[in-house]
Amino acid sequence: MTGFGRAQVETNQLSVKVEFRTVNGKGFHCKLRMPSDLLEHEAKVEGMLRQALSRGSISGFVSVRRSHDETVEFDQQVLKNYLAAWKRTEKNLGLDVVSPTLKDLISMPGAMHSARNPQGQLRAVERVIKQAAAEAIVALQDSRAKEGVRLAKEMQRIISQLEKLVARTARRAPAAVKEVSAKYELRVQHALAAAGENDSYDLGRELIALAERADVQEEIARLEIHIARLRATIKKGGAVGREFEFILQECHREITTLGNKSSDSKLSEMVVAMKLCAQQLKEQIANVE
Repeated sequence: MTGFGRAQVETNQLSVKVEFRTVNGKGFHCKLRMPSDLLEHEAKVEGMLRQALSRGSISGFVSVRRSHDETVEFDQQVLKNYLAAWKRTEKNLGLDVVSPTLKDLISMPGAMHSARNPQGQLRAVERVIKQAAAEAIVALQDSRAKEGVRLAKEMQRIISQLEKLVARTARRAPAAVKEVSAKYELRVQHALAAAGENDSYDLGRELIALAERADVQEEIARLEIHIARLRATIKKGGAVGREFEFILQECHREITTLGNKSSDSKLSEMVVAMKLCAQQLKEQIANVE
């Protein structure tokens, strides 16, 4: 389901902005972008998203701006470790020795920190990031809820079309069975006459068997049940995407069976229209969590 949420939280020392976007996805997939020195918070933000959302492809952005009066220092020991690892890797891979620039080194995670109470500053950053992420998630959920209302209306419209087609099929089915039975009776009579036989018992038995194979009342009844379940699922709300997909698969199975059993042209037209409705619902449910 598509959605967008943004939040910004400011304190005396920090300004944190968080943005989340979601698009259609059968599972949960999350991709976050944040400053390299804050990557330790990525899993925590993703965990908050997993608690709020169960489905969708999510992209997020976290930016942190510190106040100008904050003193920032580079951790020289960390820089030395990175430099040693750099040179060791070049040697092991047989590469030309090329020393990295200071810009390369300070871009590494943990290369810089606040000179004033670094641990306290880290906790403050985490607290503000979580607050901004929580507010952005609320905005995202609100956006997705509005999209869900629009989707629900469209899906209800398609379900109503499907329901009308099923009702038309139910009205047409008895006449279709009679017409098919009459055709079968004529064919069987011709076949018996050509064979020089006139066994009314065999004729009746064959006609009963053919009529039973042409009867679609069972499929119609199950379709009516599935349609009621589709409506109830939408009304229930929440993360119903997978449940809706399962019921829709059952609808498609009954529609296919109905089409296979019917040789009536009018019923065949209705079956095609019902398959189109089912396909439209399948496309819409891909947007639902």
